[in-house]
Amino acid sequence: MKENILNTVLIDFHQQTFRNITGPSKSDEFDDLTDNPEARAYAHRAADAHRLKLNISELDYDAIHYVFLNSSTKPTRFSDGSFPVWYGSRDLKTTFYETIFHWKKTYFDAPHFPNSPRIQRGIRRVFTVKCDAALIDLRERKLTGTDSASYTETRRIGSNYHQDYPGLLTQSARMPTGENIVIFKKGVLSSPKHHDDYLYEYDQITKKISVKQANSRTQILILDKDAYD
Repeated sequence: MKENILNTVLIDFHQQTFRNITGPSKSDEFDDLTDNPEARAYAHRAADAHRLKLNISELDYDAIHYVFLNSSTKPTRFSDGSFPVWYGSRDLKTTFYETIFHWKKTYFDAPHFPNSPRIQRGIRRVFTVKCDAALIDLRERKLTGTDSASYTETRRIGSNYHQDYPGLLTQSARMPTGENIVIFKKGVLSSPKHHDDYLYEYDQITKKISVKQANSRTQILILDKDAYD
């Protein structure tokens, strides 16, 4: 059933946003598709060839285009997997809360062995990207669903709007004061810049996650387990 577009509130959005992805190398860009190193290497070569054919810089590809050019779209909060969605946040801190929720599953949901390192680490790369679009403003709408099992409402919204609108402005599901942009049309995104790289660390004993600047190791954020459950 289609949303009632007469009640749709649009906001004229022109702002730099933050995009937080796995990085900085592409060594694990395809780790969600296969555990085979040779298959991942082939996927990297194919992606690079595709990028060069389209004359897209590596910066543009990583920060914007990869999501829309990747043929193996996975279900996300606003997509059932049949169409791509690009997610960004209006501030840097919100990107940490959003990505930590998913990053921690790598360690919480996997079995741990006695000889595994106490501190698990991962590098994230953050870009700034300009967004110029009339976005559907859903900030006042109390959207339910904080995990894939409860995304029925948000995926219905995405399915209803993705063909006719460039994107949405929503309240963050992970950080109550944060706001996210949900983009369906890559043409509204431009001017990507590399902002910084960040080190995520998970302590298996204390159950704490910390975020540090990758180069200086300056601590930016530390969360207890209750803060990201």
